[in-house]
Amino acid sequence: MRIDPYHQSFPLTGKAIDVFSLQIDKALTDIEMERENRLRIRLSMEEALLRMRDRFGDDQEVEASIEKHFGRLAIQVKLEGEVYNPLSEEETDLEDMCSALLTTLGISPQYIYDGRINILRVQIPLPGMRPLFKIVVSILGGVILGLLFKALPDGGVVSYVEREILSPFYDLWGRILNLVCGPIIFLIIITATLNGQKISDYGGDNRRILARYFFLSMLITGIAMILTLFIYPTPAMIWSAEHSSDGLFRFIMEMIPDDFVSPFLESNTPQLFLMAVVIGGAINAMDTHVKNLTRIIRQANDVGLRVAEWVSRFSPFAISILLGYEILMGRTFILFGLWSCILIALLLSVMFMGVRLLLLAKAQNVSPRLLLKKVWKPFAIAVSTGSLDASYGQLERSCIRELGLQKNFTKISLPNGMIIYMPVSEIGTVAFMVFVATRYNVVTTPSWFLIAAVLSVMLFVATPPVPGANLIAFIALFHQLQIPQEALIDAMIFDIIFGLFANAANQMMLQLEMVSIADRMGLLDKKLLAGEMKST
Repeated sequence: MRIDPYHQSFPLTGKAIDVFSLQIDKALTDIEMERENRLRIRLSMEEALLRMRDRFGDDQEVEASIEKHFGRLAIQVKLEGEVYNPLSEEETDLEDMCSALLTTLGISPQYIYDGRINILRVQIPLPGMRPLFKIVVSILGGVILGLLFKALPDGGVVSYVEREILSPFYDLWGRILNLVCGPIIFLIIITATLNGQKISDYGGDNRRILARYFFLSMLITGIAMILTLFIYPTPAMIWSAEHSSDGLFRFIMEMIPDDFVSPFLESNTPQLFLMAVVIGGAINAMDTHVKNLTRIIRQANDVGLRVAEWVSRFSPFAISILLGYEILMGRTFILFGLWSCILIALLLSVMFMGVRLLLLAKAQNVSPRLLLKKVWKPFAIAVSTGSLDASYGQLERSCIRELGLQKNFTKISLPNGMIIYMPVSEIGTVAFMVFVATRYNVVTTPSWFLIAAVLSVMLFVATPPVPGANLIAFIALFHQLQIPQEALIDAMIFDIIFGLFANAANQMMLQLEMVSIADRMGLLDKKLLAGEMKST
């Protein structure tokens, strides 16, 4: 894909800002970005530049550039002078609209101050290989690599490759996931807690909304767990009340950490979750007194989300190598049955999605077919592209113009809800955990399944909705549930395949839930919800 580099200095006049805005639109059109996202980036950059003009004057010059940078389209504006963040809350709510998730997706700007230079930057992922094709290539490549190794005669070459290349790479990949797991979980949860406070500013009870998401997630996950157990009965189940109560009591007591550092080193999800919620709640209570601390946390979360995205991008390559390693070592007994687990997870997910849609249609006195039609387009885009940046603009448009949600409520609740509420991912996770437990004969108790359900909900509050990034959740689950590390390769394959559907389905479930929440808050246009769709 050809991108013409753009480097220009210009004064902050209205005409010069308009010219630069058109240049941004041209670059975004060249990479085939969806219209709503183009408008979001253009308007947010225009608004930020106009605020800079009001602060520094229209004779102040800025340096602007648009170019390809490390697989992304980088749009950047630099202005030398005293520190001034045009996205900050002191101006308007533009910074809140530019949440960490949207910044990472490349559809909202980011502010940096470095060496007396004010920097506005947007980094947009460039379109790449179709996700389904990428999955097929990575799995096929791993199979070919494994069969190639198996075809070689036993001897020095195969032993050398296994000992010096494949085995160290397997260990390195596991260490990398363990390293990033703890900090990312902590930062996402604490940021979600901070961002949730904005919902209260619109008349809603943030704690009640969060509790609603958790209750629904636990309900859906619990039912999915029970249904999966009928399909995959675990042979190593212990029904002893002593074992069950002891495991559950120990899990609850160990949620209190001994110190601040250990939960990060051990990737202890329950402890990290509790710490993040408590600290986030304390910061919200102090409000304006710790505004700078809040910004630092959000910037750190930007870094965490970017690292999670790198994990996601590298996952197909890692799958090829590790799948080849698994075939070489003869550990394919789980892989051959993985298709049934994916199918079961899909069927359970579709069932829950259908039930939720029918319940909402009945509560709002709307045709289920019409409601499905209104949420279908963003779902279809997310499935076909496998990326949130491609579908987000249409998702937001669907909420505001088709479902009748109030605009500011949508702009705050949508990105926050996309991280907090991921019920379909949780369905897939519990299905995979039960499947793996049966294959490895993991000793399970009723409390084991309860802990698995609770941890799945906790972890998907702290996992970015990016296909492949859910490996962070699987690493933590394996550690807590005593599942062998060898299952990580199968978890990678399951996650990258099921994740294509799960992330799109999570969006649809969130839209349906936001309609109910907006209705309770008085932020729902029921006439628009019940009306026919507008032409696009």
